[in-house]
Amino acid sequence: MSLKFLVRGQMKHASAKGFDTSMASADGPERDEVVAVEGCPHHIVHMERDIAPVSDLVSLFRMIGLLNRVKPHIIHTHTPKAGLLGMMAGFVCRTPIRIHTLAGWRLQNESGFKRQLLWFAEKMTYWCSHEVWPNSNSLRQQLLDIKFGKPEKLKLIGLGSSNGIDCTEFSPESIDPAKVAAIKTQLEYDPDNIYLISIGRVVAQKGINELVNVFERLQQSHNNLKLIIVGPREEQSDPISSDTSRSIDENPDIIDVGFSNEVKHFLTIANVLVHPSHREGFPNVVLQAGAMNCPIVCSDIGGNIDIVTDEETGLIFKVKNEEDLHQRLEFAIRNPDKIKSMADRLQETIKTNFAREIVQNQIHQEYQRLLQSKLPKLGRQS
Repeated sequence: MSLKFLVRGQMKHASAKGFDTSMASADGPERDEVVAVEGCPHHIVHMERDIAPVSDLVSLFRMIGLLNRVKPHIIHTHTPKAGLLGMMAGFVCRTPIRIHTLAGWRLQNESGFKRQLLWFAEKMTYWCSHEVWPNSNSLRQQLLDIKFGKPEKLKLIGLGSSNGIDCTEFSPESIDPAKVAAIKTQLEYDPDNIYLISIGRVVAQKGINELVNVFERLQQSHNNLKLIIVGPREEQSDPISSDTSRSIDENPDIIDVGFSNEVKHFLTIANVLVHPSHREGFPNVVLQAGAMNCPIVCSDIGGNIDIVTDEETGLIFKVKNEEDLHQRLEFAIRNPDKIKSMADRLQETIKTNFAREIVQNQIHQEYQRLLQSKLPKLGRQS
């Protein structure tokens, strides 16, 4: 799924620039599609998402074996577990260039022994890499503030993002009217209603508890308000509260869609995207909403604030602060023209700075820089 969604097109772009590119990840139903889209070989290396010492050790040896067979000049990893195993294997195999993209700081919401273990894993990933690329300036600054690493080793690509946003796919001009009509039927759409939308995993860390509480307060003064929740509800890891779950199930004005591949079509219908997350790297959903010209209200966390400027390109509220969220949403509901002009400005900002082609070209330039510094002869030939 990471290859399909997180870095889509990045391998194809590298191949088009002259690199002999391979992919490695755990297996999954997306594999055939990923291989077809990227046009390069894929190697299966089973990896558990959570901490699993025995399984992780087996995966490390398999990754070492893969690198010994492929012998890449560059290994570039994404996600915490792939970063740890990939950078360690690259260090053992003496891969000439080892890069890890850091998308979010997973341990900041953990405590106790698990936090210490995650800290050790992140430090090991950093130590085994040549460069770590935080995917937002605020995340890079956070790492510098806690003295996690040297400034010269923490590299920001452009203005941030792991892969940019496909502004051809995510644009108002790309929508399928038939799909929009089907969604409107599903929602029993009424143009006199105001539709707030939340997109992402339905877990506590995404701010769903606060959002539902605030929504039900807003209903007391706005009887035409609807909340669309798009994303899977996860009961095992970081579940929402029982009260929130009950509200989602029983409130007729909360529409629980579940997982959907039609994010851009839902954004076409929505009046406001609300993104109250507690932690992010560089949130794709905010980029997607911005590219689709959907007004945004989001929390003041790293990643969000690297995309949205408060009261210029969207509205920002204090994370976990229900009163502040309530005030911002009240403003958005009562001032549709003002938040629409903010959305217009954000759309232009995204096209200028975060379009996928721009970000992928910046990544390619960094590959060439590292090749020329570490392998001068190879760099001139690439």
